Amino acid sequence: MYNFKKTKLIMITVNSIELKVNLRKNNNEKSDQFGKYYGPMLSVIFPEDREKMNKFMRSMKLCHYAMTLGGYRTTMSYPPMSSHSDLTREERYAMGITDGLLRFSCGIEDTDDLVADFKRALEEAYGA
Repeated sequence: MYNFKKTKLIMITVNSIELKVNLRKNNNEKSDQFGKYYGPMLSVIFPEDREKMNKFMRSMKLCHYAMTLGGYRTTMSYPPMSSHSDLTREERYAMGITDGLLRFSCGIEDTDDLVADFKRALEEAYGA
């Protein structure tokens, strides 16, 4: 049976694969400035101030909240309320999943634009 939605998704993927690969390569090269062990996935531990973290997340323009990471756009998740929500606070902390942890998956957006977006959101939320 013909499935229009699956066919459409396959065509979008096939038609954009070169763009995605080249942009990821460029972004990965820029992330190499941080050392050879860094890639498009980042974990950042913020001060455990839920109000400021929420303000930071809402202030982001290029990066959007998602329950899971991946895809071609930059996304962020809050593990205590998503991937690790079934664990107790003690279990999460033993694994390094604090209440201040945010995870980011960098997509195909321009790296300089993402850095500017992060800096602006940090300034709005933390005054840093």
